[in-house]
Amino acid sequence: MTQVNSAHSRNPPAQLIVPCPVGSNVSHTEDFNVCRPSCSESSHGVLAVVEGGRNVLARYQERRGLSKYEPLNFVCLMGILVRQSYYALAAIFMMILNLLALLQGFLYLTRFIFDKTIDISNADGTATKVYKLTRFIVELLIVVGIQVVVCIFMVFPVCHLIANMYTRVLDTI
Repeated sequence: MTQVNSAHSRNPPAQLIVPCPVGSNVSHTEDFNVCRPSCSESSHGVLAVVEGGRNVLARYQERRGLSKYEPLNFVCLMGILVRQSYYALAAIFMMILNLLALLQGFLYLTRFIFDKTIDISNADGTATKVYKLTRFIVELLIVVGIQVVVCIFMVFPVCHLIANMYTRVLDTI
């Protein structure tokens, strides 16, 4: 989003017509950042709209590394699509990799259960064992409740995403 100069917001400037790339009969206005057909091109309404849309996309893509003067051919398009697919796949892979850290939480939970079980079995007297067992059950219910919330909001959606991707890949084969 571009910032508007405060002087421009009070008194809008006169519309500036700037010529578009060489070979194009479309020019754009700087204040609205849209393409408009030049006077000689106004009779070709559909073509002017197509060229105007192309120029808007070209200016947008120029900020991302693709020259607006370079025509987009098939090989260039395929390279861009493969690169964007790679970025999407890498993002999904990183999301899965970061969720693997939750497995370490289950290791800590297992150690907690082992430690509490040993502590309860080494306790002296029945009353102490019952108190420690009751406390352990309450603590375990709280931890399991938190794990269920984590699984519902983080793990299950990712597993659902992976399952959908897998079935779509198998459907294409």
